[in-house]
Amino acid sequence: MLKKLVTCGAIAATATLITLMNAGMGRAIVVVSTPSDSVVRYGSYSGVARIASRRTSGDLYTCTGSLLPGGLHILTAAHCVTDERGNRNAIRTGVRFVERSGTFAVASDGYYIYSSWRGNFARGNDLAVLRLTRRVSGVQQYNIYRGASEVGRTFIKVGYGEIGIGNLGARPDLYGKGKLIGLNRFDGRGEDFVVQGKPLPGRQLLFDFDNGTFQNNFFIGSDLGWGYREINVAPGDSGSPSFINNQIAGVTSYRATFFSITDVDNILNSSFGEYASETRVSFFQSFITEAVRGRYRSAVIPAIQSSVATTRSLDLATNNQTALVGVSSTESSTTVPEPSSALALVAGALSVGVLLRQRQTGASCRGERSFAPTRIHPFNQQC
Repeated sequence: MLKKLVTCGAIAATATLITLMNAGMGRAIVVVSTPSDSVVRYGSYSGVARIASRRTSGDLYTCTGSLLPGGLHILTAAHCVTDERGNRNAIRTGVRFVERSGTFAVASDGYYIYSSWRGNFARGNDLAVLRLTRRVSGVQQYNIYRGASEVGRTFIKVGYGEIGIGNLGARPDLYGKGKLIGLNRFDGRGEDFVVQGKPLPGRQLLFDFDNGTFQNNFFIGSDLGWGYREINVAPGDSGSPSFINNQIAGVTSYRATFFSITDVDNILNSSFGEYASETRVSFFQSFITEAVRGRYRSAVIPAIQSSVATTRSLDLATNNQTALVGVSSTESSTTVPEPSSALALVAGALSVGVLLRQRQTGASCRGERSFAPTRIHPFNQQC
C-alpha cells in the first residue's frame, strides 16, 4: 500500500491496501523514509489475512482477505482465485493471520465466486467468499457495510502488499512487503466514470491517490487527500478490505492510470495521480449472506471437470499482467470508477465525450497534459 509524503501530501507505502496486497503511507513516514510507521500494530485488524493460492499453472499467488462473522469464511476478490474468464483456477488456497500460528486451508468445495464475474474488471462483480476447513478463533471478525452512503466517506484500508511512497510508487526492492494501514476517501461509483466499457451500476467504488496538489488530483471535483495518512493500493492488496465504522465497505479489485494526465511519473505503479477501484460490498450483501449460509454453489475448476490437462490460461490478475485500454479497445479490457455527486473527472474533463475528443484531436488536458490510454491492473501478486 502507498501513503502520502508529509511534504507534498503524499504518503509512503507502509503496507496495507488494495486489490494489491500492500499499501503504503507517507507522513513523517514518507518524509523521514520510515514506512514502518504505518505497519499495523500487533492485535489490530487481526482478522485481515494473507491469502496464497496454487493455480492450475503451478504458480503461487498472494492476495488479502478478511474474516467474516462465524470465523469460517473469508471475503476477498474473485480474481484472486480465477482465470481471465472468471473460472476458478485455484487448486489449493491457504490463509494466514499474523496473530495465529499455522495455515487455515480453504475447503476444496468452499470457493463461492459471484456468478456474474467473468474476468471483466470494468464491469465489476469481482468478489468471492472462501470457506475454511476449520473455524478461526482468537482474531477479529467483521460485519459487512450494508448502507448506501459510501461516496464521500473516509475509509480505513488494511492489506498485505508491496510498500512504497507516493512519488516512487510501490518499491518492494526498497521497502519490502507488509501489513499496512492508511486512509482514503471514496470519490464516486464506477458508473460515474465511463471511459471504456459499461460498468454495471452500483458495483464499484473509486478513489484516487492525492498528494495535495491539483496537478496530481485524478478526480478533480474531490478533495486533495489526507496528507501523510493517504494511501493507495499495490500488488498483494487484491481482496483487501476498506472499513467504514469497522465494517467492510469495499474489497480491492484493480488500479488504473491515465499516465501523463495526472500520474506523477507516467507509470502504472500505485504512485500519486492514479486511481483504484473497489468492489462495493453493500451491493453484494445477499450473495455474501447466502455463501456464508452454504446456499451458494461452490465453483469448480473446469479442467478438473472435463479432465482437460491443458488449462493453463492465466487471467489478468492471476498472471499479474497489464491490459492497455484505449478508445478503440473492446469492452472486456476496459476499466472504470465512479463518483456519486457531479464529480469532475480526469484532469478537468467534464465528460467522456471530452476525453474521447481529446484522444482523437491530440488536445491536452490542463495545458501541458495530453490524453493517453488507460492502463488497468489487478492487485494480486505472484510469489
